[in-house]
Amino acid sequence: MEKVSVVVSLFNKEKYVKKCIMSLIEQTYPNIEIIVINDGSSDRSDDIMKNFFIDKVRYYVWNDNKGVSAARNYGLSLATAQYVTFIDADDYLDKHYIEDLMKYKKYDIVISGYTSKIFESYTAKKLEYIELNDKEIMDFTMKKNNFPFFSQPWGKLYKKSIIDKRKLCFPSISFGEDTAFVLTYLNGCKDATIIENTGYINVENDGTLSRKYISDISNQLQILTDIVNSENILNNSFKISFWYMRNIKLKLINSHYRFKIFIDECKKTESELRHVSVKKLESTGDKILYYLLKYKLYLLIYILLKLKQR
Repeated sequence: MEKVSVVVSLFNKEKYVKKCIMSLIEQTYPNIEIIVINDGSSDRSDDIMKNFFIDKVRYYVWNDNKGVSAARNYGLSLATAQYVTFIDADDYLDKHYIEDLMKYKKYDIVISGYTSKIFESYTAKKLEYIELNDKEIMDFTMKKNNFPFFSQPWGKLYKKSIIDKRKLCFPSISFGEDTAFVLTYLNGCKDATIIENTGYINVENDGTLSRKYISDISNQLQILTDIVNSENILNNSFKISFWYMRNIKLKLINSHYRFKIFIDECKKTESELRHVSVKKLESTGDKILYYLLKYKLYLLIYILLKLKQR
């Protein structure tokens, strides 16, 4: 029976980590190793983890906070299994989750749905079952309704052999490192499957619900775009339009708490807007935003975004 390595990056999650680790220990798939990297937590996370002295759990502590990319990369370097999956320390799994993923292990990647937990409200989020070949994967990924399932590393089963062969790692950037890793991995896949399992429980707590302002988001997105371009992923006008419109929206959402910065950010979109073909945009909302930016109706964009955020 093939082994699965579960990589957990842990930083100040004392309220959640016990439930996370217990959900891994209780998996019905027996052959797993749980690799937990404590990335310099200053709360009681370390005390809680010291209660899990069992063979399945391999626990490592860093004195300093090096960031989630460094923690996941270290976890990958320690993984001994043929398959890898990731979980955030404030999330947890249904007990059958890994067993269900392994039913589709023949594919280069398995992407599941998930359940969003906001306080005591649970919402299943998933795509319909589909099998994709190498020519279909990126076209499927670069669609507005599909992309959220590909922008984070969790909720997936990876082949360690592909990670090793392509020497993949999470880049040292503060925004978009998850997306970079997943897209680079996908670009080396010969096939993929989407399954309707929603047994990954994504806990959106107070920390994850509030978006922090990122002062250098333009630089971070440019690094991410350079990585994507180095993989020749943006190889048609549909993908290019999707990608640059997504970047524009991320920058506007990031700055909408500060009116002057928001207006300045709108003015800077002109160069990126040149990459966008409005005919290739999927949603009416994106097309409206395109024209509002094109005709410099920045105040109206600000008001609409404020209304949407309520």
